[in-house]
Amino acid sequence: SAPRYDATLWRATALPLLVVSAVEALFDKTGVLVLGLIGNNQDAGVYALVFNISLLVLLPRTAIDTLFAPMIARLYAEGRRDDLHAAALRGALLSFLAGLAIAAALAVVAAPLLAWFGAVFEGGVDALRLLLLAQPLHHPAQQLARAADTQAACELTRCPLVGHKHGQHFALRPLPDP
Repeated sequence: SAPRYDATLWRATALPLLVVSAVEALFDKTGVLVLGLIGNNQDAGVYALVFNISLLVLLPRTAIDTLFAPMIARLYAEGRRDDLHAAALRGALLSFLAGLAIAAALAVVAAPLLAWFGAVFEGGVDALRLLLLAQPLHHPAQQLARAADTQAACELTRCPLVGHKHGQHFALRPLPDP
């Protein structure tokens, strides 16, 4: 059947999605805010830079999610749960491998990269390498855990997982009874 736009559903979910996005933005900046509030403005600047550089590891995940989204939606609409599960696992693996490659490349050039911003930023090399290690491990691990549990979660809650951002899934409406 042809897709249809449900304006009422989107209006009902817009505010919760906005709140989640706002809280996520605040959460992403918590480290910088805390360092700034306790008076370590220089450390806050270094942390902000290394944190933002480490987020480059997430670019493949965004690209892969964008590529896989139509296929995931189609598989879900067709009720092909096993194929949906396999596609989600494949996407998580691709995200992990691509993120790991970017993390490794950035870890190798961390010192000269940060030195390019100034001598004060050279002190952030270890923090950058730690964040680069954490990013590819954290996000695909969430994806794999959710992919492994997606079918069970959908059956248990009777809700499709139809959107996500940074590993957060939103159930927008109940599934019809079989």
